[in-house]
Amino acid sequence: MRHVELRTVIEINQKDIDAVENMAAQLLDKVGLGLDLHEGLQRLAGHPYTRLKNNRVFFDGDYILEILASLHRPLPESANHPLRVSAGGGALDILDHRTSELRKPSMDDLLLTLRVCDRLGLGGDPPVIPADVPMPLRELILFRLAWENTQEFTGRDITTLASGEYIFEMAQVTRKPVNIPLYLINPLRVNSENLALILHFADRLPSLSLSTMPMPGATAPLLAPGYLAQTLAEMIGGYTLLSILFPEKRVLFGSKVLAFNPYSGSIACGSPESLLQGQMEIALLSRYGILPTHFFWSMAGSCDLQAAAERMAGVLMGALAGVRSFGVAGRLQGEAFSLEMLLIDLEIAAYVERLLQGQAWDMQDTAWLSEIQEAIRAGTFLGVSSTAEHYRQEITKPALFTRMTLSQRQANDEKSLRERIQERLQSLNIPPPEYLSPEVKAELSRICRHAEMHLC
Repeated sequence: MRHVELRTVIEINQKDIDAVENMAAQLLDKVGLGLDLHEGLQRLAGHPYTRLKNNRVFFDGDYILEILASLHRPLPESANHPLRVSAGGGALDILDHRTSELRKPSMDDLLLTLRVCDRLGLGGDPPVIPADVPMPLRELILFRLAWENTQEFTGRDITTLASGEYIFEMAQVTRKPVNIPLYLINPLRVNSENLALILHFADRLPSLSLSTMPMPGATAPLLAPGYLAQTLAEMIGGYTLLSILFPEKRVLFGSKVLAFNPYSGSIACGSPESLLQGQMEIALLSRYGILPTHFFWSMAGSCDLQAAAERMAGVLMGALAGVRSFGVAGRLQGEAFSLEMLLIDLEIAAYVERLLQGQAWDMQDTAWLSEIQEAIRAGTFLGVSSTAEHYRQEITKPALFTRMTLSQRQANDEKSLRERIQERLQSLNIPPPEYLSPEVKAELSRICRHAEMHLC
């Protein structure tokens, strides 16, 4: 049966994107990428379409336009795809769901958040970073506990050669992939320490990826043509650089435009501007067949009404433009993690997913006439047999939200939303299955003990 669906996209045409591509090529030709890494500069020297000067790499503009043209792709069909939600984000604080206290997370908090997320079928990177683990060991512990306690989670960033060697040793034991993304520093600069790690571990990386996170008005031009051109220059500059250095590797690229609030001097995720900039990002990346991951993000300080309103708006706007992947569920302000917010985010995702399914529309079905006649005789459509079938297909039942009148709530002595969330979290807090064999877990323990002796 056909469904009529909701859709919306921002008003930007292909000539606009052509102009952005030309601006990006000009930026890489005239401004280049900053690269303060001798080994990287050495390996780029002599390439026919690059120039090196004062620790900057300049790319021939026509060469960049050829690469961009080669990357043009149609968008994947996403209309019938379910929303994919991931958690994580490595928050440095946690909003305690029992006391509403904002505090530093512990190892116990990490295990709890991983268990709950795993029971919900989520993946991602660790929701929180435990403050009670010595700094040199944190990166190893994040990978180890993610692999031991979940099916879909992984660790977070690798920042040193020493920790990286131990993490790759653990990855070999568990047969898990490890990625080291290249991060571009805005404006137009390569994270040289990051690239040094990629150069060192390249033969152990199945593929390469890069990302940039400009803030219009702070680390990029405020108006859309400028920040889109810089974003594209950083992405395609990083892509070209990695492709030259590692011609045998597949390279993926993406971006996340972050709104900036000049009145507070901080990011402004969840603001109307962030939604508009996110739609611009979708329009840009769609030329290369990419539907970006958008975030459940708000600058609300707790799991409150502002958080719910801003997160619903962001997910709905992104989904109507075609996005099907939404990350960092449960993350507050980009700084803290909340299990309560996580469950609300999943309720928001289910709400939006139902909207995307649209309304059933079948003009060939003539049963509607007999349905109306039967309902007139019965005095209601509730007694019509086909109505019950349509209910099952068309009407959703939320996991946490309720849709009753005030009198019904009072008559049923209904529990509050927060009480329902608490009960749900308690039911999810159970030990995970044995994802790794005892032998593999013992080997991970041995590697971590060895790392502790040498790193601490």
